Amino acid sequence: MKTGSIDFPNNPILAQDLRNCLLLLTQFTQVAWNNASQYEQTLARALTDPLTQLGNRRALEQRLILELARANRFGHPFCLLMVDVDHFKKYNDRMGHLSGDEALRAIAANFRGSLRQIDMVSRYGGEEFCILLSNSGEATGREVGEKLRESVYGLNLEGGCYQPRGHLTISLGLAVCPTHVHRAHPWAPVELIRLADVALYEAKRRGRNRLVSLSELHWEPRRPAAQEPINPKGGSDAYPKRNPDEHPDPGRRLESPRRGPPDLQQERQRICLSHH
Repeated sequence: MKTGSIDFPNNPILAQDLRNCLLLLTQFTQVAWNNASQYEQTLARALTDPLTQLGNRRALEQRLILELARANRFGHPFCLLMVDVDHFKKYNDRMGHLSGDEALRAIAANFRGSLRQIDMVSRYGGEEFCILLSNSGEATGREVGEKLRESVYGLNLEGGCYQPRGHLTISLGLAVCPTHVHRAHPWAPVELIRLADVALYEAKRRGRNRLVSLSELHWEPRRPAAQEPINPKGGSDAYPKRNPDEHPDPGRRLESPRRGPPDLQQERQRICLSHH
């Protein structure tokens, strides 16, 4: 007896056993396939912001680690833009959170349509976005940032006319590796995010609706000491164990705390005092 290309034995009992084994094997294969598909979907959801369908903070951190590895291998720079929607709380209070969500979706779509496929835009949290520009120096980062700022200003969003400038606007902070963060820094991905946020805070302090690069703050990258551990995965274990009060030059920023990233609030206060 033949079924397709499989020869079944003449014994009907053995033939039935073989059919049962094949059916069981097919069921096991289907279960494994479904589990693999569900795992991939779960992994994608874990790295995706549900509102804007952009990458989330975790996806950004993973991409920064990969981009740093490429920079170390090939020696090319890359940029990080930290973006904040100006006066977004006022927009939410006046128009409602549903309109605020629509505005964030429109801004996210605008970013996606303005960037290259090799670049990455992610929602960092709330009304903040992070944009990673691969293989790009500071001049390119400024050019792209200004293009994004102008494009968001030109969006015709409901209720934008009630904003302080008559439109929804964004402020941007730019940090570049290795211009502002040395590639051998033991926790360069975390440091790059922090420095981009410092530049963003300065942009908001100067009146919003503008881009500020960390170079405008006369920032000097610190090359880590040879004895400092380097953990390519980042995280709290990558932070150097140093006394934050010990630094040979009091005019420069203090070193990082013992276990964790530097205090961002102290950094912002230092910048404000330096401009008074």
